[in-house]
Amino acid sequence: MNHNNEAVYVNTLTSRLNEEAHDFEIMNKVKGYEAEQLVEDFLKQQHQIVFSRNLEFVSSNAVQIDFLIIHNSQLRILEVKHYYGDFEIYDNYIKGSYNKLYTSPFVQLYKAKNTLQSILQEMNLNLPINHYIVFSNPTFTFRNHIPNRSQVLLHSEFYKFPKLFRSQQIHP
Repeated sequence: MNHNNEAVYVNTLTSRLNEEAHDFEIMNKVKGYEAEQLVEDFLKQQHQIVFSRNLEFVSSNAVQIDFLIIHNSQLRILEVKHYYGDFEIYDNYIKGSYNKLYTSPFVQLYKAKNTLQSILQEMNLNLPINHYIVFSNPTFTFRNHIPNRSQVLLHSEFYKFPKLFRSQQIHP
């Protein structure tokens, strides 16, 4: 679904929810849309970049990429997460403050990068791919060490967005 249509769809669904509704899937969709819109607004402020939002690739399996950016003959993948509260991250999962477990966003990010790399190889294109996770919620914090720190951008670090397009890493 095109992200403009998705916004209308999500807003329509949201208006149908009452205060006591606990439809977490819809609320996750709403929060995800809000997060992606926030990141898109920052990307639009950058000059001379081309990006696409919510791309889906079907290779050996389906992969969704929140943002694919083309700049200076390089590709950058942004995986946006709008988690809130305190989290701990482990190899293959991330754990919220209520002990709810989620697949690690790094797993999703690497899967997206590998799929895109395979597609590019099939087309005989050899472009470097850099990949980042953007945690867009200002209330999100890690309680433990952040692995692959140079590939993570927290909300408080959004001012570093221009650095994404000058170098290959975001330095904390």
